[in-house]
Amino acid sequence: MQVLKPKIRSKILRVSEKHFFLYGFENASMRKIAKDVGVSVSNLYRYYQNKLDIFIAVIEEYQKDFISNYLNILTPKDEEFTPYLVTRISDVVFEAVKTDKRKFIILMEKSENTPYADFKNKLVGGLEKNIRLAVKEFYKDEFVIHTIAENFFNGLLEISNNCDDDDSLYLNLKALVSYHMRGISEFMDIKN
Repeated sequence: MQVLKPKIRSKILRVSEKHFFLYGFENASMRKIAKDVGVSVSNLYRYYQNKLDIFIAVIEEYQKDFISNYLNILTPKDEEFTPYLVTRISDVVFEAVKTDKRKFIILMEKSENTPYADFKNKLVGGLEKNIRLAVKEFYKDEFVIHTIAENFFNGLLEISNNCDDDDSLYLNLKALVSYHMRGISEFMDIKN
């Protein structure tokens, strides 16, 4: 019986992450992953039962950490719009994306047909709920609230896909957060 080697398992995860990032879960191939790892397909299956098992091994810990950080910033703290609040939210989002931008992008747009396929929708739903709480006395149009939340995450994904260095990533994320928070504040004032 062949001994499963931690070094090979680690390489499988690194190579698989690259494939999921480049091709998405659906188009990633066990055969191509095995080839790039330098093992046979049958040997790859000794380490992981299927492609979904590999995907979960690549993503699960990051996803749990991201959700934990995300829920922390969405927990209402009765803070009004302030530069401090923009900085706090920007810092949390920046650290979560910077920690592993590739995994963030995989979760947001390359996890079709996995248990994480609705990851982005869950994030949008959480933000919608918080926007709804913030503007409940001023505005009740669900479509507009959904559009605001959806646009925030589309902007976050666009920034993540296109900013190659930490400085531009942070500055652009901070601008996005500030824009959305100011917009919500203005939105509340318009309805008064």
